[in-house]
Amino acid sequence: CPVTGEAFAAGFGRFARVFVGETPGWRAPGGSAGAEDVLEHLAEVRELAGFAVPDNIYEEVRFIAASLGVA
Repeated sequence: CPVTGEAFAAGFGRFARVFVGETPGWRAPGGSAGAEDVLEHLAEVRELAGFAVPDNIYEEVRFIAASLGVA
């Protein structure tokens, strides 16, 4: 098999990759937030536009850095 660490779905002759994606999310001012703050911004946290599917922790760190304007 040419891939590792991936999951696939199969049913009735259909085969597809299953993955976990990460949305750009919402950034809390000052870097910390309570449950109420997250609830208030839940639509931003859940927004799928611009999601990423990092293959490893380094890609996730790059995604986070980009959200900070660092990358």
